[in-house]
Amino acid sequence: MIPEGWEKVKLGNHVDIFSGKSPSQFQFSEIGSYPFFKVNQLNFCNKYLVDADLYYETKSTYLKKGAVIFPKRGASIFTNKIRILHIDGYIDTNLMCLYGDDSLYNDFLYYWLVDFGLFNIADTSSIPQINNKHIEPLILPLPPLPEQKKITSILSSVDEAIQANQKVIDQTEKVKKGLLQELLTKGIGHTEFKKTEIGEIPVEWEIKPLGEVCDFINGRGFKPHEWKDEGLPIIRIQNLNGSDIFNYYSGEYAKKILINPNNLLFAWSGSRGTSFGPHIWKGPIGLLNYHTWKIEITSKVNKDYLHKALQKITKEIEDNAHGASALVHMQKAYIVDYKIPFPPLAEQKEISNKIDSVNKSIIYTTARLDRLQNIKKGLMQDLLTGKVRVKV
Repeated sequence: MIPEGWEKVKLGNHVDIFSGKSPSQFQFSEIGSYPFFKVNQLNFCNKYLVDADLYYETKSTYLKKGAVIFPKRGASIFTNKIRILHIDGYIDTNLMCLYGDDSLYNDFLYYWLVDFGLFNIADTSSIPQINNKHIEPLILPLPPLPEQKKITSILSSVDEAIQANQKVIDQTEKVKKGLLQELLTKGIGHTEFKKTEIGEIPVEWEIKPLGEVCDFINGRGFKPHEWKDEGLPIIRIQNLNGSDIFNYYSGEYAKKILINPNNLLFAWSGSRGTSFGPHIWKGPIGLLNYHTWKIEITSKVNKDYLHKALQKITKEIEDNAHGASALVHMQKAYIVDYKIPFPPLAEQKEISNKIDSVNKSIIYTTARLDRLQNIKKGLMQDLLTGKVRVKV
């Protein structure tokens, strides 16, 4: 069902389809009039494709600004990264572009493709790919051109709000990174410093190996046949990343692997920049799975300060840990000998509170970003199908 005044049309009748060219056909430079885009450039923008690493001078058969571009080959199809060319340029053979005719506004086509999802049309029999034969028969609900532009205007305004919030989050993350570096090495209000094996720190601070202030208790390697539908939830790496889907265990267990809310955990095997590193557990009481340590503090150390200190050094730990490029694996002998600075207990708490104030700003802005993305999703479903009409 489509609204009165809309048409159902075959996309192939309303677009020109172009594929990219091999880089071997070009002589590139680092500056020039016409950028040459590869799939990788789609990762560094949200909607409009502007910046490239390579440039070309000759004007022959370049693509004009406004083309809707997306991957046509490989796993990148499933990321649904669709962009609009915001400057005349060229694309490589792994990309495809569409130009709408006079009855199809390119920005409307962009939003419709994003909502539809490239993964729904890809040939996945061998290497995932999209060709003309996948594009041409698609049925597009097509409003009159003025209504297309109005729908696009509404969705673009939400996009602008999303991008503004993302910029705030990115900038606040940079502030947090600098604050971590400053507070966890210089402290608050200090004027006298001493040189140590890990760098310059306030004279009142101490340096201790982590094994001196806490124990690292490993989880249990639960076997798949032990997973049940009831009992205590087994806390696995994916649960540290926010998943609320659990397996359960109802047998006997060692009390040392019992996890309570707000326990400090450290995933010693996981993905760089995400699961690997320190976590404050926010879920239910459960049992700790293998690949994660429970950190039990044995000295006068503020848990929140220790968590933030571990966050600061996680990048260095990742760089020094052995493992594949995407995953890291940490040996216990390394972490227990790792030395970090410790201020007096009162200053540890004060430092933690200052960093928490920045974290709260990030959490608040992220929640607002999530709401905007949900609003956009709902608007796309309503406006692009004509379920809700706009006044032109």
